[in-house]
Amino acid sequence: MADDDMEVGPTCTAEELAAQRYEAAKAKGDVLELSSDDDEDEPPAKPQTPRRSRLDDVTFGADGRARDTHAQRKRRQIIISDDENSEEEEEEVVFVTPPPRKKRRSTPAPGVTVAQLKDRCRARGLKVGGTKAELLARLSNPSAEDRAGYRPLKANARTQYFVDGRRVSKSQFDRSQGYGGFAAAMSQHRAAEAQHRAAEAQHRALMAQSRQMERMFRRGFPW
Repeated sequence: MADDDMEVGPTCTAEELAAQRYEAAKAKGDVLELSSDDDEDEPPAKPQTPRRSRLDDVTFGADGRARDTHAQRKRRQIIISDDENSEEEEEEVVFVTPPPRKKRRSTPAPGVTVAQLKDRCRARGLKVGGTKAELLARLSNPSAEDRAGYRPLKANARTQYFVDGRRVSKSQFDRSQGYGGFAAAMSQHRAAEAQHRAAEAQHRALMAQSRQMERMFRRGFPW
Protein backbone atom coordinates (compact mmCIF):
# COMPACT_ATOMS: atom_id res chain seq x y z
CA MET A 1 0.00 0.00 0.00
CA ALA A 2 1.29 3.39 -0.87
CA ASP A 3 1.96 6.07 1.72
CA ASP A 4 -0.56 8.39 0.08
CA ASP A 5 -3.46 6.05 0.90
CA MET A 6 -2.85 6.23 4.76
CA GLU A 7 -5.05 8.72 6.65
CA VAL A 8 -3.62 10.53 9.65
CA GLY A 9 -6.15 11.39 12.43
CA PRO A 10 -6.00 14.47 14.66
CA THR A 11 -3.52 14.31 17.55
CA CYS A 12 -4.31 15.36 21.18
CA THR A 13 -2.50 15.59 24.47
CA ALA A 14 -3.05 13.45 27.56
CA GLU A 15 -5.03 16.19 29.29
CA GLU A 16 -7.33 16.60 26.33
CA LEU A 17 -7.83 12.84 26.15
CA ALA A 18 -8.71 12.71 29.85
CA ALA A 19 -11.20 15.57 29.39
CA GLN A 20 -12.84 13.75 26.50
CA ARG A 21 -13.18 10.56 28.52
CA TYR A 22 -14.65 12.52 31.46
CA GLU A 23 -17.25 14.18 29.25
CA ALA A 24 -18.19 10.81 27.72
CA ALA A 25 -18.60 9.21 31.15
CA LYS A 26 -20.61 12.19 32.34
CA ALA A 27 -22.93 11.85 29.37
CA LYS A 28 -23.54 8.18 30.15
CA GLY A 29 -24.29 9.00 33.81
CA ASP A 30 -21.33 7.17 35.26
CA VAL A 31 -20.04 10.30 37.05
CA LEU A 32 -21.86 11.78 40.07
CA GLU A 33 -20.97 15.35 40.99
CA LEU A 34 -20.85 16.28 44.68
CA SER A 35 -21.73 19.71 45.94
CA SER A 36 -18.88 21.68 47.53
CA ASP A 37 -18.91 22.38 51.30
CA ASP A 38 -17.11 25.66 50.91
CA ASP A 39 -20.37 27.58 50.63
CA GLU A 40 -21.68 26.37 54.01
CA ASP A 41 -21.17 28.61 57.01
CA GLU A 42 -18.63 27.38 59.52
CA PRO A 43 -19.73 27.27 63.19
CA PRO A 44 -18.35 30.19 65.24
CA ALA A 45 -15.27 29.38 67.27
CA LYS A 46 -15.68 29.27 71.04
CA PRO A 47 -14.06 32.18 72.85
CA GLN A 48 -10.93 31.13 74.66
CA THR A 49 -11.00 32.08 78.33
CA PRO A 50 -7.64 32.70 80.01
CA ARG A 51 -6.72 29.89 82.34
CA ARG A 52 -4.89 30.39 85.60
CA SER A 53 -1.66 28.48 85.84
CA ARG A 54 -0.57 26.72 89.02
CA LEU A 55 2.74 28.49 88.73
CA ASP A 56 0.98 31.80 89.44
CA ASP A 57 0.43 30.69 93.04
CA VAL A 58 3.73 28.91 93.53
CA THR A 59 6.72 30.48 95.21
CA PHE A 60 10.12 28.99 95.78
CA GLY A 61 11.56 29.10 99.29
CA ALA A 62 15.16 29.42 100.41
CA ASP A 63 15.53 25.63 100.29
CA GLY A 64 14.55 25.53 96.60
CA ARG A 65 11.23 23.74 97.19
CA ALA A 66 8.04 24.97 95.55
CA ARG A 67 5.30 26.12 97.92
CA ASP A 68 1.64 26.69 97.04
CA THR A 69 0.50 30.11 98.28
CA HIS A 70 -3.09 29.84 97.07
CA ALA A 71 -5.31 30.06 100.17
CA GLN A 72 -8.26 28.09 98.78
CA ARG A 73 -7.73 26.00 95.64
CA LYS A 74 -10.35 23.95 93.83
CA ARG A 75 -9.35 20.69 92.27
CA ARG A 76 -11.38 18.35 90.10
CA GLN A 77 -11.70 14.76 91.17
CA ILE A 78 -12.91 12.26 88.54
CA ILE A 79 -15.01 9.42 89.96
CA ILE A 80 -15.27 6.40 87.59
CA SER A 81 -18.11 3.98 88.24
CA ASP A 82 -17.77 0.24 87.91
CA ASP A 83 -20.48 0.22 85.27
CA GLU A 84 -18.96 0.37 81.80
CA ASN A 85 -22.00 2.14 80.31
CA SER A 86 -21.99 4.97 82.85
CA GLU A 87 -20.13 8.11 81.96
CA GLU A 88 -17.44 9.73 84.02
CA GLU A 89 -18.79 12.03 86.72
CA GLU A 90 -16.91 15.07 87.89
CA GLU A 91 -17.09 16.37 91.44
CA GLU A 92 -15.53 19.55 92.72
CA VAL A 93 -13.68 19.18 96.01
CA VAL A 94 -12.47 22.23 97.92
CA PHE A 95 -9.15 21.88 99.74
CA VAL A 96 -8.54 24.57 102.36
CA THR A 97 -4.90 25.19 103.20
CA PRO A 98 -4.50 25.74 106.98
CA PRO A 99 -2.35 28.67 108.15
CA PRO A 100 1.26 27.81 109.04
CA ARG A 101 1.86 26.92 112.64
CA LYS A 102 4.17 28.99 114.78
CA LYS A 103 7.41 27.32 115.69
CA ARG A 104 7.88 26.57 119.33
CA ARG A 105 10.71 28.25 121.15
CA SER A 106 13.58 25.78 121.32
CA THR A 107 15.28 27.59 124.20
CA PRO A 108 13.26 27.61 127.44
CA ALA A 109 13.20 30.53 129.89
CA PRO A 110 14.43 33.32 127.57
CA GLY A 111 14.86 35.76 130.47
CA VAL A 112 17.56 33.71 132.22
CA THR A 113 20.99 33.18 130.70
CA VAL A 114 23.09 30.04 130.89
CA ALA A 115 25.74 31.84 132.95
CA GLN A 116 23.15 32.80 135.57
CA LEU A 117 21.86 29.23 135.75
CA LYS A 118 25.41 27.94 136.17
CA ASP A 119 26.01 30.42 138.99
CA ARG A 120 22.88 29.19 140.75
CA CYS A 121 23.93 25.56 140.32
CA ARG A 122 27.40 26.39 141.59
CA ALA A 123 25.97 28.15 144.65
CA ARG A 124 23.87 25.09 145.48
CA GLY A 125 26.75 22.68 144.92
CA LEU A 126 25.30 21.14 141.73
CA LYS A 127 26.91 20.30 138.44
CA VAL A 128 27.32 23.22 136.08
CA GLY A 129 27.66 21.32 132.80
CA GLY A 130 24.93 20.74 130.23
CA THR A 131 22.39 22.67 128.21
CA LYS A 132 19.97 25.33 129.42
CA ALA A 133 17.10 22.84 129.72
CA GLU A 134 19.28 20.43 131.72
CA LEU A 135 20.32 23.23 134.08
CA LEU A 136 16.69 24.21 134.67
CA ALA A 137 15.71 20.60 135.34
CA ARG A 138 18.68 20.21 137.67
CA LEU A 139 17.69 23.27 139.68
CA SER A 140 14.02 22.28 139.89
CA ASN A 141 14.61 18.63 140.82
CA PRO A 142 18.25 17.87 141.70
CA SER A 143 19.24 14.22 141.93
CA ALA A 144 21.93 12.55 144.02
CA GLU A 145 24.24 12.45 141.02
CA ASP A 146 23.74 16.17 140.40
CA ARG A 147 24.51 16.98 144.02
CA ALA A 148 27.92 15.30 143.70
CA GLY A 149 29.04 18.04 141.35
CA TYR A 150 32.28 18.82 143.17
CA ARG A 151 34.36 15.73 143.68
CA PRO A 152 36.63 15.62 146.75
CA LEU A 153 40.29 16.30 146.30
CA LYS A 154 42.63 13.34 146.01
CA ALA A 155 44.56 12.30 149.12
CA ASN A 156 47.97 12.70 147.48
CA ALA A 157 47.26 16.20 146.17
CA ARG A 158 49.85 18.75 147.23
CA THR A 159 47.96 21.98 146.67
CA GLN A 160 44.44 22.62 147.89
CA TYR A 161 42.04 25.02 146.21
CA PHE A 162 39.04 26.67 147.83
CA VAL A 163 36.05 28.51 146.35
CA ASP A 164 33.64 30.21 148.78
CA GLY A 165 35.12 28.23 151.65
CA ARG A 166 34.67 24.91 149.87
CA ARG A 167 37.59 22.79 148.74
CA VAL A 168 37.54 22.02 145.03
CA SER A 169 39.87 20.58 142.41
CA LYS A 170 42.23 22.65 140.29
CA SER A 171 40.10 22.43 137.14
CA GLN A 172 37.05 23.57 139.06
CA PHE A 173 39.06 26.38 140.62
CA ASP A 174 40.29 27.51 137.20
CA ARG A 175 36.74 27.34 135.86
CA SER A 176 35.44 29.44 138.73
CA GLN A 177 38.09 32.06 138.06
CA GLY A 178 36.86 32.40 134.50
CA TYR A 179 33.26 33.36 135.42
CA GLY A 180 32.28 34.29 138.95
CA GLY A 181 35.90 34.18 140.14
CA PHE A 182 35.92 37.84 141.16
CA ALA A 183 32.95 37.33 143.49
CA ALA A 184 34.65 34.29 145.02
CA ALA A 185 37.88 36.25 145.51
CA MET A 186 35.99 39.10 147.18
CA SER A 187 34.24 36.72 149.54
CA GLN A 188 37.59 35.15 150.48
CA HIS A 189 39.02 38.63 151.03
CA ARG A 190 36.15 39.59 153.31
CA ALA A 191 36.55 36.37 155.28
CA ALA A 192 40.27 37.03 155.68
CA GLU A 193 39.56 40.57 156.87
CA ALA A 194 37.08 39.27 159.45
CA GLN A 195 39.65 36.79 160.71
CA HIS A 196 42.25 39.58 160.90
CA ARG A 197 39.91 41.80 162.91
CA ALA A 198 39.14 38.94 165.30
CA ALA A 199 42.87 38.33 165.77
CA GLU A 200 43.46 42.02 166.44
CA ALA A 201 40.67 42.07 169.05
CA GLN A 202 42.15 39.02 170.73
CA HIS A 203 45.59 40.66 170.68
CA ARG A 204 44.22 43.83 172.27
CA ALA A 205 42.53 41.78 175.00
CA LEU A 206 45.80 39.99 175.73
CA MET A 207 47.69 43.28 175.86
CA ALA A 208 45.15 44.74 178.31
CA GLN A 209 45.44 41.67 180.51
CA SER A 210 49.22 41.92 180.41
CA ARG A 211 49.18 45.59 181.46
CA GLN A 212 46.84 44.79 184.33
CA MET A 213 49.14 42.03 185.58
CA GLU A 214 52.09 44.40 185.36
CA ARG A 215 50.34 47.03 187.53
CA MET A 216 49.51 44.38 190.08
CA PHE A 217 53.18 43.36 190.31
CA ARG A 218 54.26 46.97 190.78
CA ARG A 219 51.78 47.70 193.58
CA GLY A 220 52.49 44.49 195.31
CA PHE A 221 50.16 41.81 196.48
CA PRO A 222 47.81 42.65 199.36
CA TRP A 223 48.64 39.55 201.33
